[in-house]
Amino acid sequence: LINLNQKLDSNDSGNEDIDDSQQSNDTDKSKITASHLNPIFQNKNLNVNCKFDKFKKLNNLDDNSNTIQNLDNQSNRESISLIEKLPNEVLLKIFINLDDLSLWSVSQVCKRWFLLIREEINDEKWRYFIGERWIYCKPQINIDFYQELYSQLVKSSNCFYCLQQIQNRPKIELSNEFKRSWRHRRLLLELKSLQQDPPDGINAKPLDSSCYFWQAAITGPVGSPYEGGIFYLYLQIPQSYPLNPPLVRFITRIFHPNISRHGDIGLDSIHENWSLALTISKILISIQSLLTDPYTHVCMERDIGELYKKNRDLFDKYARIFTWKYAMNDYLCFNDLKVINDLNFYVKNE
Repeated sequence: LINLNQKLDSNDSGNEDIDDSQQSNDTDKSKITASHLNPIFQNKNLNVNCKFDKFKKLNNLDDNSNTIQNLDNQSNRESISLIEKLPNEVLLKIFINLDDLSLWSVSQVCKRWFLLIREEINDEKWRYFIGERWIYCKPQINIDFYQELYSQLVKSSNCFYCLQQIQNRPKIELSNEFKRSWRHRRLLLELKSLQQDPPDGINAKPLDSSCYFWQAAITGPVGSPYEGGIFYLYLQIPQSYPLNPPLVRFITRIFHPNISRHGDIGLDSIHENWSLALTISKILISIQSLLTDPYTHVCMERDIGELYKKNRDLFDKYARIFTWKYAMNDYLCFNDLKVINDLNFYVKNE
């Protein structure tokens, strides 16, 4: 239970074990400076490091020498100082070429960059970015700042790579042969069925004309700890479909024994037990059913599976908090997050 309490406060999905090596990696990551964001500054640091190597050879200095450590610290300060001296006009010239995810990442570096991006990118633009990456995100409350909603959606995602893939889609020209293919005709029929008679609490549609990338949204089943949450999924349909299953991952963080920290789903029907009779609609229905009845004999996350079997009430509390915190961005305003964090503290100390 101590491990689970630590996971709930971490920035990860909350499903992995915390060990010493991971803590050391997190410490190293916290030392990354703004100079790592731009190749120009990386090259500058690289040249400085080469000079240090020559300096060490000429003066027979050890790596542990205080002199070398002082020089390293001095080079880092020089790099940071160079970035701080860049005028806003130069920064904007750099930022204007970034995509929305990169813009968001840059805005998290420092207060100056955050305010600079906030002044340059209006709120309507952030609303457009949300509609492009989370096509089923339909806020049910008044949003004062869409940039904050965008930030919350990114932090609610457990797979940054999948978020990137949503926009970085290859453009495929649809030839007549491609349009007549079995794969394309079957996907169009499945899409038509999803649009005309969608399963309860399930939506899905392709993000490109070739139907290669899809996004889906699953509403948490009533009566489960996931009730009220909207969970976004990312699908890749291979060219060999329907002979081979699609790749399906959760984008939204979730506390579940059969869903890994990276969003991978432990469902045999999309792995070794794939069948030609299965469709995208049936896959999503199976995943929704998995939220109600987890399969704990074989788990993607063993600790969560053990908690489910030994202390169902505590499992439900953690799963419910995860749902409120990460899967209800359409309904909860940002002030409600403090209430959720207070509830998280209460559950840990109960």
